[in-house]
Amino acid sequence: VLSDLECPGCRRFHLVTRAIQQEDSLALAVRFIPFSLSQHRFAAPAARLLECAGQEGHFDAMVNTLFAGQDSLGLKDWATYADAAGWHAGRRADRCAKSADPVRSLDDAMAFGERMGLQATPTVVVNGFRLNRVPTRTELMEARNRVRAGRAPFEVVSAR
Repeated sequence: VLSDLECPGCRRFHLVTRAIQQEDSLALAVRFIPFSLSQHRFAAPAARLLECAGQEGHFDAMVNTLFAGQDSLGLKDWATYADAAGWHAGRRADRCAKSADPVRSLDDAMAFGERMGLQATPTVVVNGFRLNRVPTRTELMEARNRVRAGRAPFEVVSAR
């Protein structure tokens, strides 16, 4: 999932995938790829904070915390989000989010999205198939079942 931490649709889709994973940890594997849209002022610093937290083992807690506090991005300091995620980094969290230093993983994620021609988030890719819209929970589980059965995640419609 290419996702922007300031995107309300991304938050909704994250909650769907998280609920599925909480019900059955083997039901669905999700790889979160930060793709900060330029119109979202706080998405890039939030992605930087997520990357720093992830380097110290707090990725999942931080992504959940950032999405939960999405309406307060830019109103609270970054250390507050870090503390809420259980990553007690203090000023280090603020410095990380505000840094202008390049972050290779974030640069690679942006380049990947740009190669795909990505213009909106969330963008969902299942086993190499890019969806043209965000799937519902039911559609996502059907795609999972098709993949488990050795088929393409979605019916491929011929353009004849």
